[in-house]
Amino acid sequence: MKQLYPLTISSKLPKTIKAIIFSTATLFTFGASAQSLNFSTYQLINGGEGQKGAEYRFDNVLSDVQGNAVVDCIVRIDEISAGVQLKSIDNATSNEAAFQPVLEHMNTTGPSWIQFSFSFVDHNDNSRNHNMFELPLLAASIYGLNGFDKAQEFAECDLGRNSEIIYETGINNLMVTRNGNAFRAENKWGVQTKKIADTYFNENFSLLNKQITGFKVKFGVTRKSQTWSGTSTYNLGLSKNAPDLTAAYHPNGLSFEAVPLKNFVSVEWNATKTESVTNIVIEKSVDGIEFSAINMDMMPVQNIDGHYYYADQAVTPAAHQIYYRLRMIKEDGQDEYSAVRKVEFAEQRCQVEMQLSTKIVSDKLSIHLPLNWKNKEVVFELFNDNGEIIQKVIEHKSSTVEVLEMKPLAAGSFLIKVSCGAEFAQQTVIHTEQL
Repeated sequence: MKQLYPLTISSKLPKTIKAIIFSTATLFTFGASAQSLNFSTYQLINGGEGQKGAEYRFDNVLSDVQGNAVVDCIVRIDEISAGVQLKSIDNATSNEAAFQPVLEHMNTTGPSWIQFSFSFVDHNDNSRNHNMFELPLLAASIYGLNGFDKAQEFAECDLGRNSEIIYETGINNLMVTRNGNAFRAENKWGVQTKKIADTYFNENFSLLNKQITGFKVKFGVTRKSQTWSGTSTYNLGLSKNAPDLTAAYHPNGLSFEAVPLKNFVSVEWNATKTESVTNIVIEKSVDGIEFSAINMDMMPVQNIDGHYYYADQAVTPAAHQIYYRLRMIKEDGQDEYSAVRKVEFAEQRCQVEMQLSTKIVSDKLSIHLPLNWKNKEVVFELFNDNGEIIQKVIEHKSSTVEVLEMKPLAAGSFLIKVSCGAEFAQQTVIHTEQL
């Protein structure tokens, strides 16, 4: 039995992030006020319902002070990964103003997701080539990301260059990272128990940007080692106004990173303000739950123009993953914690030989595997020229010759990596739409 899924690319935090908390009433309890963009009425205008390429037009997402419709929004399904199905483009039962897609995730492993693009158009323009409407400012707010025993919900939003991220609550449960212009938040615990407060699962964050005619957002789950099936409702609130900044929250430690290098882990962070902080402690964990402080007596923290570095050399070779966080001790006696960073270490593997039926392929590719891999679990991974993994296939009981479907992929060069236990093989193949 094969399991197939695309995998999202890894991401990093930006070097500087403005983090501010503001009243959630500003963005989430406005009903149909002039600030919010309303996603309550829509129709399918192109493509098949719930399919890639489908376009939905949401009517009157923004009106003027007299209540006249000004702006519509066209929502397009750009990508759908294997193992996910769109059950509803918008579930407006709880909040008509928010865009709330409902996704059903099938019984597979790894990530499954749907990517949407949003385009703002004049309400009275029904031509094929729509006149784009530019919003002077847009606030896109994501909230309600959950964790399950076997899966973690995530959202990745791209408002374009110069986006600013804003935290509406203290971020304890969400891991927020950056990939290019996009910011991604994932429920990092991936477990819901009575020991964890319900408020952990209602953390909110927003992105702000100016002169916006459209943006993209991806919703999905990342499964752990086991398979998982379930239905998820995602929440995206949109506002044309800047939030009320009277109740501001300024975390002391931002842009926190933990990067594995050859013989140590480089722990790095920026500090936005230090006058109220008496000490910063690096904490480490093997499970992401129980943390202990690192002994930094032997290796001092380096400060270069406000960017701090620490080399953690106390990393055991047998460790497969380590979690890091910062604990900031403040003058008032309160502790403040950064987001948690997970570091994974690659296992020592042995490279072996494999044969491909051809180096130039248009539809199907036959892969001849080592004889000792027969009837074992084999993992096939395809990477594009940017090093991004775009497809993954798991064959639980492999034969000596396996066939990969290449036809759905775009034309280009791909690296195929195949692994079985501690052994792996890799080769490059060129995919063409037509031979």
